[in-house]
Amino acid sequence: MPTVIFHQNMRTFGGGNEFRVDVANYVLGFAAASRNFEIKIAGLTEITNNGVVNGVMPDLHSVLLRSQNPQIFNICCGISAVGGRSEYTSIGVHETMTIMAIGRVYKSMLSRRIEIDSIDMDADVEEIEKWCDKLPEHASADHRYIVYTIVRADNGENVAFAFMHNIYTNGAIRVYEHLMIPGYLHKIKEEEDCVAVFIGGDFNARPPLNFRNRAARKPYRTYQKGMDVDPAQWAPRVFSPGGTTRAGSLYDYWYSDSDNNDYCAHVHPEAIEYGLSDHCGISLKIE
Repeated sequence: MPTVIFHQNMRTFGGGNEFRVDVANYVLGFAAASRNFEIKIAGLTEITNNGVVNGVMPDLHSVLLRSQNPQIFNICCGISAVGGRSEYTSIGVHETMTIMAIGRVYKSMLSRRIEIDSIDMDADVEEIEKWCDKLPEHASADHRYIVYTIVRADNGENVAFAFMHNIYTNGAIRVYEHLMIPGYLHKIKEEEDCVAVFIGGDFNARPPLNFRNRAARKPYRTYQKGMDVDPAQWAPRVFSPGGTTRAGSLYDYWYSDSDNNDYCAHVHPEAIEYGLSDHCGISLKIE
């Protein structure tokens, strides 16, 4: 059976309003039912009010994954230099999947190098929650880091599924982070002993024409699908087809270092249609 992974930017989702929560449940439920497959791993990014959203994430992931007991981790992925505002990515994994570890990749202010910060699933629940809620002490501010989960496949091999919201407001950091993705994925694969790495997200940049990981001497592939029709015609606005935003920007897609070029990408425009986000949801079907 194929594994399907899903990503949705949640920028305008408040979480504290019952109506907004109902809308989110409807949108994510529709995304889960709109294709003839079952989503096994989901990443919801750009969550800035984790204290409120924490309480509703079990319901959202249950609807999205069609799972009674989804495995959920709300992981801090960045902090603002001014004001100390944290941002989170919520990863949901279907209860039938075996999780080995969760982690993040970050830039250390001390070493000036890319570091891995992960925790195994045999740790205490309280320890895991504490890890999720706080960045490493020396992580650079204003970056939005990749977070990931390591899943044990049926054949006994480990696969990494990662998610990212690349910061939009700081152009220099946005470009830097986008260019560093091959290095980040190589770091995950090297440190976690994975056979493949997948990353989906809102990169706030178009997919590169040719991405190559020089360290591994292996190309990375991108998988993307844009909208053909304006999903929110009730709110007149300029629409350009081919993107994952109404303005036509192709910012949401997938990277992988897998040798398979036949994975099928889908776009889920319901979040734009119902005002949950300014970005589409995206999914990738992995055979």
